[in-house]
Amino acid sequence: MGQKEYLSLDYDEVIHETEKAYLLAFGDLQQWLPKSVVDPEFMPLDEDGGEVAVEAWFIHKQELEDYLS
Repeated sequence: MGQKEYLSLDYDEVIHETEKAYLLAFGDLQQWLPKSVVDPEFMPLDEDGGEVAVEAWFIHKQELEDYLS
C-alpha cells in the first residue's frame, strides 16, 4: 500500500464531533471530515480552529482547495 498524501487545511472551529467524523467550519462553509482521512498526528482537533492534515484526494473531491494552508 502506498504512502498517503496529506495536505494542510486551516479551519475555524469544530462544530460537532462523532465517533467517526468532525463537522468543521471553514468560514461560512460547514464540512464533514471523516476521521479516516485525517492524519492521526493531528487528532484530537483543537475546537477553536487551527490546522489539520487531510488526505489530498478528499480535499480535491470536496473542493476544499480554498482552505489550504
